[in-house]
Amino acid sequence: MSAARAAGLRARSTALAALVLSAGVLASVLGAAPAPASAAAQSPSVDALAAYGGDPEAEARLVLTESERITGVQTTLTTALRAGVDLSRPFRLDTAPVATLVLTERDSPYSLDEITRLSPRTASRTGDGTIEVLEHIVITRGAAVVIAAVDADVVRLRSDAAGFVSIVSAGGSLSVRGEPDRPVRISSWDAGADAVDALTDDGRAYVRAFGGRADIINAELSGLGFWSGTTGGLSFTGTELATEGTSDAAAGQAAALSDATGAEVLPLESELDTLDFVGEEPDLGYASGVVQSVTLDGNAFGLFVTSSTQVEVRDTLIRNSLVDGIVFHRDVSSSAIINTTTSGSGRDGILIARSTSSVVLDRITANGNGRNGITLDGGSIVDGPSAIGLPVRVSGDNAVTQSTLTDNGRAGIAVTDGLDIELRGNTLAGNDLGIVVSEGASRVTIVGNELTDHPRQAISVRDAGTSIIIRDNTIDGATTGIMVRESVTAIEDNRIAGVSVHGVTLIGDTGNSVVVDNRIAGAGPSPVDVIRTSGTAVRANDVSDWRSTKPLSVVLASMFQPLTILWIAIGIFVLVGLVAGRRLRAKGIHDPFADRAPLTSMTRGIVPRETVGAS
Repeated sequence: MSAARAAGLRARSTALAALVLSAGVLASVLGAAPAPASAAAQSPSVDALAAYGGDPEAEARLVLTESERITGVQTTLTTALRAGVDLSRPFRLDTAPVATLVLTERDSPYSLDEITRLSPRTASRTGDGTIEVLEHIVITRGAAVVIAAVDADVVRLRSDAAGFVSIVSAGGSLSVRGEPDRPVRISSWDAGADAVDALTDDGRAYVRAFGGRADIINAELSGLGFWSGTTGGLSFTGTELATEGTSDAAAGQAAALSDATGAEVLPLESELDTLDFVGEEPDLGYASGVVQSVTLDGNAFGLFVTSSTQVEVRDTLIRNSLVDGIVFHRDVSSSAIINTTTSGSGRDGILIARSTSSVVLDRITANGNGRNGITLDGGSIVDGPSAIGLPVRVSGDNAVTQSTLTDNGRAGIAVTDGLDIELRGNTLAGNDLGIVVSEGASRVTIVGNELTDHPRQAISVRDAGTSIIIRDNTIDGATTGIMVRESVTAIEDNRIAGVSVHGVTLIGDTGNSVVVDNRIAGAGPSPVDVIRTSGTAVRANDVSDWRSTKPLSVVLASMFQPLTILWIAIGIFVLVGLVAGRRLRAKGIHDPFADRAPLTSMTRGIVPRETVGAS
């Protein structure tokens, strides 16, 4: 092996090792299940890394550091309470490189304006009234923070090469409340560059509800987050991180707190009105909340939700997310995304991932996203026994209705595994594929959708399960209108036009599928192609406007199959024999010896000896 080639292999191996290491670290931080696909929403997948442009290994380490910091705060509180320390007032913890202000339980909420007076090192005002947050803020159980436009409509979270800050509701409540004509604007901020932090390599400021509740209303959040869903920008996450036991660092912090040397206890100067929550209180340990009339621009993940219930996203715009626009990752239920637009995401506009159920997506607009407009993944988290005993269970009972999905890089809507999925009344145009159902998805209803101008299939059902219904859809412009492979599907009452190969095609084991009462127009080899399957009922389809355009190559290919060629050769041989026999009969019977002469007529007979010079 040449030295250059060896060096190249070493370089590729090193890069691969770094990627695997960072993915492993990230999975350990977030408690990812053994199934690789389940971690896809937590960190950028390989197909998103090229567009992400960060530093995977460094950012994964920062995710771990953030997880340890938040867990350490919780453990410090628990240990201090057991030691009898008075935690009735806020205090600061030394969490280098950036300190953490811990807001403790009280009856009235804290305001960001109050925090500027309570701890000027944590937050301060600039000359134009902007509030700059310079240290982490953690809102503990029983505490609440309200960030209102009346206090400051511009909030900048420190985010530069020296460190970044976060606002985390760790069991407490966070409320961001702007006005329709005066939204609260929260962004990362690099003071040296006097601009929003555009780099994720060294981490970036973020906002997170870690248990408890968050209500974000009439706000703009931009340039937030890095690498993982939990640190991705704006996130709602349940309390899944370990809180049992006490790490050495946390024990040291608690000990320092108990003797009043390691934490600065801050005075309390004001009381505020009680916060008016929206909706019901969630179950203990789960996050919940509302995102309404919000713009999320340029975050790593626009909005990331996991282990949450009763989450509602309404009238919201998500754009230019580095990975996904909205992710409902795991154990999200009884939630909805309504009248919301997501565009320009590096990967999916909306991803409803595994172990998520009873989610309604209504009046969604997803356009110009790098992969799918909407992905519904209902597969089980694991396929068999796992280290932490996760259940082998598919999820579903999700619906996409009255939505518009255009110009996405792959599919408008992709359904992977899962049960009881409804896709109804949606408009899809200009995606590479329209609707894709695959990998065992069953009981999927695709009804009343309009699909226009898809270069490949408008509707594709691949290796899915049973009880797939495709009914009353309008398709105009595709290579193949509806393609079904290895799935049992009822294709009924659809209107298909402008296709260039087949209106409907079925391949492989499609069981008792039916193709009935469809109106199919276009041009191509055949309107309904079932030559590669068996058992499908095809009847009462209107193909009067179909124009067969089998090219000569296709015709010849169908004619000159091996067995056909053999029979043609035999026929030619027989034909040649018949022609030759007919010619012989036309000349009559001919004596084969008629032209023969005696041998004596060809010589002079006996030759005398003297004539040949014999002596």
